[in-house]
Amino acid sequence: MISDVEQGKIGIVIMKDMTRWGRDYLQVGNAMEIFRRNNVRFIAINNGIDSIDQKYIGICSLYQHHVRVVCKRHQQESKDRD
Repeated sequence: MISDVEQGKIGIVIMKDMTRWGRDYLQVGNAMEIFRRNNVRFIAINNGIDSIDQKYIGICSLYQHHVRVVCKRHQQESKDRD
């Protein structure tokens, strides 16, 4: 898909939610930068995200990364207690 974006074949990307796209903060951020450079609009319906509001996407991505890190830590602590 990224190559199609870079070739100008895609102008808008719509998905159910950001977890369908990727769970790696850097990967998602990298793709968002490619979308921005190529004027591709990104919409994540369940997250209420539209790339027209760039600040919100950055905050949302950062928050999702934080939640994953915290959940992973709690899972590991739970395994260590068992």
